[in-house]
Amino acid sequence: MIKLLIPLVIVFIALMVAMAMIGSRPALPTSNAAMPLPHVETIAVEVGDVPVSIVAYGSVSARHELELASEVTGRVVWVAPEFEPGEMVAAGKVLLRVDAVSYRLALAEANASLVHSNNALADATALKRKAAAAEARLNIEAARQRIIKA
Repeated sequence: MIKLLIPLVIVFIALMVAMAMIGSRPALPTSNAAMPLPHVETIAVEVGDVPVSIVAYGSVSARHELELASEVTGRVVWVAPEFEPGEMVAAGKVLLRVDAVSYRLALAEANASLVHSNNALADATALKRKAAAAEARLNIEAARQRIIKA
């Protein structure tokens, strides 16, 4: 029974101490002073046009993007005035002119390579014909030798 009584006494004492602390706290000061009203100016409403300006921040991106590449290499000798970032250009419009010297040089080299390849082909064809003729002569001679031995 004493074991049951000791916790009850401790709880009772704790409640009494808590009530004493709550009852002895200082009272909050109350103020009956009225808050001062802010000073406000008003104007009469007038009907009229008022310009509206809006300042906004953001980013802009193109609806269509296009990568351009030249079909030939060379030095650029002329640029169209419309060829600026953000400008619109019509389809088929010439935007740049490239110096034709390097293009003509590459064309001449390609033509020379073509002539060289055609000559090599003609030589190989002629050698093949000579080899075929020599082989035919050898076959004829071998046939004659077989006839003689027979």
